[in-house]
Amino acid sequence: MNVPVYNIAFAAAAACASGMSNAFATLGKKTNVIVYAGDGGTVDIGIQALSGAFERGTDFLYICYDNEAYGNTGMQRSGATPLGARTTTTPGGKLRPRRTSTASSRRITPPTWRPPAAPTPSTSIRR
Repeated sequence: MNVPVYNIAFAAAAACASGMSNAFATLGKKTNVIVYAGDGGTVDIGIQALSGAFERGTDFLYICYDNEAYGNTGMQRSGATPLGARTTTTPGGKLRPRRTSTASSRRITPPTWRPPAAPTPSTSIRR
């Protein structure tokens, strides 16, 4: 199986996918572009790139691995860290304070984006 893989700055994942999708379309090649990014690179520093890709109607599959922290920087708090969770950047102290703000929505789909689908699979949801 011949699959090209690009390791890029995680904040720019959606922007790179948009460029690659458009380049393949210009060349007349039907290619599936898949992004696999973490929640920090999705709901925090990568949200503008993701928003731009959706606004342009980029044809790609975006998979957000939500481990609820920045895994590449030692599990620092991200916008997807749930209320009450502890991370390596949770302040210490006698009362052991926890995160007090709510996490970003797991489904990041403002109405103006109109993606063709926005599934939210999770191993933590029991049926």
